[in-house]
Amino acid sequence: MANIQADATEEQRLFDLEVAKIETWWKSSKQAQITRTYTASNVAALRSSLPIAYPSSTQALKLWDILQKHRQNGTAEFTFVERAQMASPRDFFQPIVADGDMGFGTSTATMKLTKRMVEAGVAMFHLDDLALGGKSWTGGGGHTVVSTAEYLKRLAAARLQLDIMGAETMIICRCDTYDAQWITSNQDPRHQPYILGATVPLRPAASSYTTPEERSAWDKEARLMTFDDTVKASATTAQYSEYTTLLAQKTPTSLADRRRVAHQALDGQDIFFDWDLPRTADGRYRFAPTMKALIDRAVAAAAWGEVTWARMGLSIPQLREFHDGLSQVYPGRLFAGGYGATTDFSALGFSSDDVKDLHRTLAVMGIVWQVQPGFAMQGFNHVTSRFSRMWSEEGMGGGGYLRDIQHPAMAANTDTYEKMEWSGGYLADAYGEVLRVKY
Repeated sequence: MANIQADATEEQRLFDLEVAKIETWWKSSKQAQITRTYTASNVAALRSSLPIAYPSSTQALKLWDILQKHRQNGTAEFTFVERAQMASPRDFFQPIVADGDMGFGTSTATMKLTKRMVEAGVAMFHLDDLALGGKSWTGGGGHTVVSTAEYLKRLAAARLQLDIMGAETMIICRCDTYDAQWITSNQDPRHQPYILGATVPLRPAASSYTTPEERSAWDKEARLMTFDDTVKASATTAQYSEYTTLLAQKTPTSLADRRRVAHQALDGQDIFFDWDLPRTADGRYRFAPTMKALIDRAVAAAAWGEVTWARMGLSIPQLREFHDGLSQVYPGRLFAGGYGATTDFSALGFSSDDVKDLHRTLAVMGIVWQVQPGFAMQGFNHVTSRFSRMWSEEGMGGGGYLRDIQHPAMAANTDTYEKMEWSGGYLADAYGEVLRVKY
């Protein structure tokens, strides 16, 4: 095939036009809240010359409008698709919200994941700040989060991919900081105040224990504290007041800065604090999760996404503290939240009325998208268990199926997969009607 000559002037004109389109798009009400560290020219240079419109954008804008209305009305959107049976008529074309977890790799891996989300038609997905392989569900080891800088880079990679594709797909910035016990790095000054260190000299933890019991004993002997708490334990009230006053003059403040300030406030007294001693064999640092640490990280991340989700317990005062704190920085912010099927509401002090009104209580805080990931599965598993027991004892011949399953289901007129609308029967017949001619 012969070479096709390109007109450089025309190429530049089209490039400038693409840049202008991106800049106009970024001024829209949904995009204007996003703060980017790159330019429209950067994005235009990375875009394909063949534009594609993605259904993901249509669904994302639809979900955006739904959540904005909930925010204005103090209401919330629930998960579990079968809740659609609560209302009729209904919209079957519901936006999909997906789990992006921790991005699964480097920036390019996160970008590829984001691309697949858009191509799949996802309206919104979440990215959290957990470290790869850093979750511990049953061993009591606690979760590990990445540094603030790494989390922001993860979110930026996803946002850049959306911008390259011209997609409106929404990002939930989920922070698991409040439950974390470990962090991968100590280099970011924004989270250095929350890293724990040993306040007495002893052998490194990585070579001192192999069991949870030994770790607990080592922790007790090390007298783990943050640097600020270490200073407070060593200073007089007046000295600590001077220390905090001096710290407030610079934000964020690194550990090196804190050491200099402490040396000044404590009249030259040296403080023993070593955050390397508690590190694990793979280099993770001990982390002291606090509400301030959570709010600080959520504020830093919010600029990259449309929705914020703090993974924390169901303490209403703590939930209010977090959502009020973030809303002061980002008024009208959209929030997500969730609670599992094994939540012991009674143990948490909830009455029956409290549980009944929980979704409204959370909605008033701005938690407009509420996920109950285990509720549907718990219901399915419960019914399946009862059905299996009935079937093994009675079978169809014993009448249990008719009594417990078929008759109640038909009486309730359950609108699910046994109907032609769900199985595709009407659609297949419609194809046949169109093709019912002689060829």
